[in-house]
Amino acid sequence: MWRYRHENEYSTQELEDIMEQMRDVGINTLIFTGGEPLLRDDISILIKKAKEISFKEITVQTNGLLLSSKAEELVESGVTSICVSVDGIGETNDVIRGVKNAYS
Repeated sequence: MWRYRHENEYSTQELEDIMEQMRDVGINTLIFTGGEPLLRDDISILIKKAKEISFKEITVQTNGLLLSSKAEELVESGVTSICVSVDGIGETNDVIRGVKNAYS
């Protein structure tokens, strides 16, 4: 799925509105998950907004492929945890991900 961008994704503003609605009904944990949240150019903006509106736990669930280039940005934005999903050991993970050497 990561190879194909979707035109019907929520905008930054729509997601900020959804987060405010979540907070208003008492939700205090937020998990950004897939597809792959690190493909969003606005992920740090969304994390900052989540922190601003008082989510206690802000997690990003990622396949890890972009983590080395985004880790500092995520931490500075206020993420409280990062979960890296692994689909198998070694080559099995790479085949499922469709990316050679993704596991390593």
